Amino acid sequence: MSKLLDSYRKKRVSLMLEMDEHPNKQTFALLQEVTYRISIYETFQVIYHASKFMAYKDYAEHYRMFDGFVKMILPERCFSSVDPDTEAKRKTAYNSLWAVVTDYRKKYSSYRFRNPCDYIDDISETMNAFLSVWLAHRNTYFEIKGV
Repeated sequence: MSKLLDSYRKKRVSLMLEMDEHPNKQTFALLQEVTYRISIYETFQVIYHASKFMAYKDYAEHYRMFDGFVKMILPERCFSSVDPDTEAKRKTAYNSLWAVVTDYRKKYSSYRFRNPCDYIDDISETMNAFLSVWLAHRNTYFEIKGV
């Protein structure tokens, strides 16, 4: 997660420089998307790191915080398309995203762990799985090259 985040931060700097030199709509749209992705990845990092410092009894609340954030970003920035082929790709990517969400919700609805490290490892794995599919979904809207 952190390598990709660093790549997005570098891309944001280059896009900002490009906007200073040659402002245009396409660069501005890419800059907005890169900034959006950075904010999502940074929020997931904060949620993950919080799990390391929470008491055992607070893991259910931590999970609700994670799932609440996922609920919030699922419908965000989903623009309509005039191209039926692109729309079909977006629908497929969104369905894959929902499959991951459904799987982790099922897993955590009856979740039991033997020690606190189990939860921390599992939530990290869940976040990484979600983010990889979320990124594939976002790439159906804006594919960002060079990241």
